[in-house]
Amino acid sequence: MTPKAKFQSIILSLTTGIIILLWIAFGKSFEFPEVIIVLSGAFVSLTTYKLLYSLLNYIANQSRLFRMLILHKEFVEGTWVGFYIGMKGEVRFIIEEFKQDLDGLVIKGKGFNENKELHAKWISEISNINARTKKLRYMYEVSPINENMTGYGIADFDLEELNVIDIPQKITGFSSDNHWGKRIKSIEFKIKGKKTDREYLEIANRIYTENIHNY
Repeated sequence: MTPKAKFQSIILSLTTGIIILLWIAFGKSFEFPEVIIVLSGAFVSLTTYKLLYSLLNYIANQSRLFRMLILHKEFVEGTWVGFYIGMKGEVRFIIEEFKQDLDGLVIKGKGFNENKELHAKWISEISNINARTKKLRYMYEVSPINENMTGYGIADFDLEELNVIDIPQKITGFSSDNHWGKRIKSIEFKIKGKKTDREYLEIANRIYTENIHNY
């Protein structure tokens, strides 16, 4: 079941429960023709569903914990930091911000060269997360800082769960820009807490040092 379907299922269950309780409490207090009862029941059910949907959707947009509970194994929201090895064999550091809600995922990323200088930026608004296969796939638009061009690419990552609640904490996979035509491997970890780019780059360098032998 997709997170969106799970969310709608919760609302439907709550709506059904509320209608049943209302019927138990007030159903025998009024005597109306059957057609009036059916139409009234349909109207109340639809209204209740819409109200619950609006309320819970608002809560989902405001509460990270609520989104995490609904998305569970597909919850990737947060800051991801890591590295890849560039076309000429030089290390490149990654800082990505994943913005996620029940409707989808937006990824904004920045790449830095070995001197910790900004190298490229990219954004993705088209993605697919599959908890069953533990895959994250997305298309992105990339803009190299020192080149007057915009490229496009595809990324394919494996989700790895490193904690007891099965929330992805590590992604490993490949991306390919259309103007290069070569797959580049990346390793990234989700980082807790808000930090500066400088602090993220220090973490990225440590990740590079600890994982380059498995690259």
